[in-house]
Amino acid sequence: MLQSARSVSTGDYRFGYQGQEQDNKMGGLGQHTTARFWEYDTWAVKRWNMDPLAGKFPTQSPFVNFNDNPIILNDITGQSGEPSFANGTITITINLNFYGNSKLLNEGTREETIGKEAAYLQAALNKHPSDAMGPDGNMHPVVFVITGEFVTYQDALTKARNNVGENYDAKQNFIRLDDIAEGGKTIRQNSIMSNLIFSEEGIPDGTRSGYKRSPDNSIWLSSDNLGTTSSVHEIAAHQLWSRHNGSHLLDWSENPDESIPSIRTNVLTTNIPNSLSVLSKEGNPILDITRREVLKSDKENMFISWKGKARMGNSTNTIFTEEGNQIIYNKSKIKEEYDKNGNKVPNRD
Repeated sequence: MLQSARSVSTGDYRFGYQGQEQDNKMGGLGQHTTARFWEYDTWAVKRWNMDPLAGKFPTQSPFVNFNDNPIILNDITGQSGEPSFANGTITITINLNFYGNSKLLNEGTREETIGKEAAYLQAALNKHPSDAMGPDGNMHPVVFVITGEFVTYQDALTKARNNVGENYDAKQNFIRLDDIAEGGKTIRQNSIMSNLIFSEEGIPDGTRSGYKRSPDNSIWLSSDNLGTTSSVHEIAAHQLWSRHNGSHLLDWSENPDESIPSIRTNVLTTNIPNSLSVLSKEGNPILDITRREVLKSDKENMFISWKGKARMGNSTNTIFTEEGNQIIYNKSKIKEEYDKNGNKVPNRD
């Protein structure tokens, strides 16, 4: 709430508390802010409407803002922060923005497709109860909430561009989904931008990766991977663990469980027990990836930042083209395009 003789405004600046837009017609200068999903009364110190996601957080009042932690969390749109901490539990919300040319994203099938994939990923991530490090430095139970929505290619570009800067939305993930021809090679491609570009800048500010092969929020998948451990590995593991913290376990001796492969193992993992292997097309024993699970120890080693804006991993907000090129918006929100090898493509706009 603004106090007399203790505040300064230019009169043309539209934003106030938590970066939300002010609606000065409702109660005077700085007394009311509005966002996409809610409105906030700075005098009454509460929201005007019930939280549309209240059903996902039964332990909280439907009028709670920022999980009662406005210092750590930021809620520009009125949706849940990621991650959030309340009543001794860490809730990690991941929203999947699906775009692309897959037939599964056609009108009439997209809602079921995205709903099933979100439910599958949520069940996989929550199967083994686990703890993670909270903002107080102690370990607390962690719960995943996975949501998903369809966006057009142009909307994906716009959303990615808007997600660059100080008010980025830490839970947003971008997934291009395409189909492959029968006998074609399956598509599982993470953004290479964090490794080729942003690791050189060394700016770990939440919108760019400061570490080589850091977890990232962008991926290109073919529809044959949906509902499999491949989607869990690509969508979840790469977002939650950086390469230097072990998003891949390349030797079975590193696996924390003798009978269940970690989601971080892959077909290149060596010394796999015979009971967990299958034969490749060449007749070589490889990991049976259908047996992978997100283990308790996997979640205990996740990358969570509680400094400033709470977030999981990092984000390059990369959007894939049909050809597999990768489009990013730099810190000045200027569009740049790179091919599969990381070479810059001349601007086609």
